[in-house]
Formats: sequence, C-alpha cells, structure tokens
Amino acid sequence: MLSNDARATQNPGGLPGKWLCLLLCALITVLVLSCQEAAEPFSAQDVSSLNRWLDTAHAPPDKPITELLASGHTVVFAQDELLRKDSILLMEALLPSIRSIGVNEIGVFFLNHARQNEIDAFIQGSKEDSPTLKTLFAGNTALGYMEYWDFLLYVRDFNARMRPDENPVRLLALGDGEMVNTETLAVALGDNGADSDSADAGPSEIKPVSHPRFLWLSAEDVVNLPVPPSTVDDAQGRPVLAVHHGPDKKSLRWGGLIEFVSASRDVRDRSFAFPAEEAPFAAWKGDESGMEADIYLVTPFPYQAVSPMPDFIDADTAEAALSLFPEISMRVPTRFAIMKMKRIISNAARSYQRKLDRLKMPE
Repeated sequence: MLSNDARATQNPGGLPGKWLCLLLCALITVLVLSCQEAAEPFSAQDVSSLNRWLDTAHAPPDKPITELLASGHTVVFAQDELLRKDSILLMEALLPSIRSIGVNEIGVFFLNHARQNEIDAFIQGSKEDSPTLKTLFAGNTALGYMEYWDFLLYVRDFNARMRPDENPVRLLALGDGEMVNTETLAVALGDNGADSDSADAGPSEIKPVSHPRFLWLSAEDVVNLPVPPSTVDDAQGRPVLAVHHGPDKKSLRWGGLIEFVSASRDVRDRSFAFPAEEAPFAAWKGDESGMEADIYLVTPFPYQAVSPMPDFIDADTAEAALSLFPEISMRVPTRFAIMKMKRIISNAARSYQRKLDRLKMPE
C-alpha cells in the first residue's frame, strides 16, 4: 500500500486521478485545435489564381514538352523519387505525344548501357524472354520493381502496333550502376566529339544540337547534364528540365494547394503543365518544387510506391547486383545475399508507401 507521501508524489497538487486525466485530455484537445487553426496550408488567393488559370490557360503535360521538342530543344524529365509509380505512368502517357512529332529515341537512366543491343532486340520485338533478361536490362539492379519492367513491355507493345514503314521507338540505355554513364549521356545529348585539340574542353561542355532529344533521368543524374559553352545562348544550349509534381520528403508541397484544387476539378483539368517562370499562383517557389526546373508537370495519378518484382535477382546475376548493396557484408553463401537484396528492395518500397499513407490530403 502506498503512503500518503508516495501518493502526493504520483499526483502533485493533490488532484484526484480522474480530474487530472480530464485536465490533460482538455489540454491536448486545445493544443490540437489551435494547431489546426494556425496551420492554414494555402491562401484563398492562390486557390483562386490556380482555378482561374485552369479555366483560361490550361495546358496538358505533353503540350509544352512537344512544343519544345518541335522547336529543336532537348528536354529532360528528371524523376525526383525512384520509388514513385505515378512518375513511370507519366512517362508512358508522354510517349505517344513524343513519338508523334518524330522523336523516336528516348534516353533512359535505368537501362544498362552495356546491354544496348539486347535492349534493342527486345524492344523491337524479339521473342526472347529469358528469366534473367529483366536483370540484364537494369542499369541499377536496386530498381527491381514491376513498373520499370512494365514500361519496357509498354514500349515493346507500342512498337508492335506500328506500321512496317514506321520507325520504332528506341530506348537509349544510359545506366551504369547507380548513375548514368557520362560518356553515353554526352552522346545522347548530341556531343559527337568537340574540339579534341582544345586543352580547355571538358566532359561537361557540349555543343548545341539541331534536332530534338528527350531523356528520362533521375534527379541525382541532373548534375551530369552539360553546361553550354559561353559562346552559346543559355536558352538554346542547355537542356530544358521538366519535373513531376508530388510530395516532398515529408509533406505535400505548398501545403497541398495543387491537390486541393485538382480534387475540385473535372478529371480532365487534373492533368496540366506550366512553365516555372509563369507559375499560376503567387506562393510558387522554385526550390519548393524539388529542383530549379523549367517545366512543372501535374497528373491525376494517385501517389503510389512501386511493387517489388519477384525473383528479380537470382544466382546468375547476384554477383553483379551486390556491387550496388555495400551494406551487405556476408556474401557467401550466395542465396543468403540474394534474400538480403530482395528484402532491401521490398523494404524500400514499403517504407515509401507508408510515407505516402501518412500524407494528409486537403479536404
């Protein structure tokens, strides 16, 4: 039995336990309500501005991209999060429009540049579907997810529907482990070998090109894009960077403004794009968009994580895959290392999905 002194220590001030609990509950309620009232995520002016723009100047995501490509620019889609399923769906949605203006070659960051011939054969209709082929395609075997494989199948099916006299879509593999291969990237951007006698010529410099190019890179690969020489107009000499709207590391961008407005619009209005320098709401900040991009793309696809691919890494490809998993110290027997790699891939997708599930969507 507790002494009176002990009871006083457990319940300072002498309040009965029931009243103390009620007081704490009331205090928590007040704090929660005050936080909700203070956390106004966006202004009515920004809502009105974005709605007005959608009513009068709405442009679908493919419009600014195809216009830029048609004028001879190079466009780079930089994917901010490799575990985003909706960004891969965006690429599938863009492909017909890109192809319709004559751009048949698309640079892709996750395909292994050393396997280009095999990729060409598969994408253009080869019957070979060996179990390890999906791993051989991967420039980054840490991306063992169904959606990336589905994209390859989508392009293959797209090519199969073309007439015999049409040029098929070609996926130019840029991947080399966790990053793109800088030499292959330079070729994809049109660098056919600049002045080799110039001691000042560096690998990051590149001549402007006269025909359009489209590249799909990860955000980390953007640092490998070339800097135009000082003799070239910056607007013409550098690639145009496009990014996909989505949540940042912890929350919705701009307090959920775009999600709030999109939810109130017709489904056709939930897919749009705008130049960053002409953002249709005052709260726009380039750094909040994830990176200093030129074009901002918005789609109605739900925020979802990718799905791990069963048996993506097997005994034939485990050794090559291990180079991308430095955290795995025990590599023998191989079957344990394979299990560990699969677990890492699955855990990454689950962790990202949990983060998406915790997002509070505006009502």
